[in-house]
Amino acid sequence: MIKVNFKPPVGDAKWDAWIKTVETETSTLIKGGAPYNIKDRLYKAMKKALFEGFNNKCAYCEDNLLSQPGDVEHFRPKRAVTDENDNPVLWSPRSKKKHPGYYWLAYHWENLLPSCNDCNRPHRSTDGRPVGKGTRFPVLSSPKLKSGRAIKPLQERLERPVFIHPVKENPLHHFVLDGRTGIIGGKTKRGRECIRLLDLNRDRLPEERRDIYLSTIANLDFAIRAQREGRINDFLDRMKIINSYRNGTKAYSWAGRKALEDRPDLLAEFQRIQIQ
Repeated sequence: MIKVNFKPPVGDAKWDAWIKTVETETSTLIKGGAPYNIKDRLYKAMKKALFEGFNNKCAYCEDNLLSQPGDVEHFRPKRAVTDENDNPVLWSPRSKKKHPGYYWLAYHWENLLPSCNDCNRPHRSTDGRPVGKGTRFPVLSSPKLKSGRAIKPLQERLERPVFIHPVKENPLHHFVLDGRTGIIGGKTKRGRECIRLLDLNRDRLPEERRDIYLSTIANLDFAIRAQREGRINDFLDRMKIINSYRNGTKAYSWAGRKALEDRPDLLAEFQRIQIQ
């Protein structure tokens, strides 16, 4: 998971029209009360713009979404909420009424994230654990919320969610990556829980990250040699690949960035050559 600088396409007529529509629909939801008639087609209408804003990668694991359908995932679940153990969340500790979900955020662009099927859809891991975000949304205790959880609009600002939002937070504060193995570790409780619940070290992901890590180091070395030997086209090709990881546009960019961080000698030489 990496920090994503996603911003709405200001001045885009289609986006602006969508914002007006969903603002009206959100007001209707709030005024109408339960049962909440959430229209799936509305939040999915901007799927293309949302996915492109995240470089067609899963917001959680950085997997490529061009080779799979992918989901428009609600960071805060829209219709029902369960805890980390998949138990239904109640309005309050004393209530018998189930939390209906963060219906007021069903269409809010900041609550919509692109996700791969494995991160979003509930399933079993290879060792039999229930994984996938689904309706799970555990929170930490909050001194400003009795139940620790929002039950009406604007209260979500007082929540302390376990899951990490890659636009609003820097995931590097919570995770660490071993480039040589491709395995992600948690620096914080939130990081460790995200890894466990989303199965961020599931089959294939560590291998993909490790391959990117090693190939980035190899590309750095190749680019430097190509420049020294006057093979400008080869240098430019490798420079484009390296910069795609630095810019976060490629799948598993974190692994490429980690490789650059771990080889400051090669990176310094590469940057010196670029300036020439």
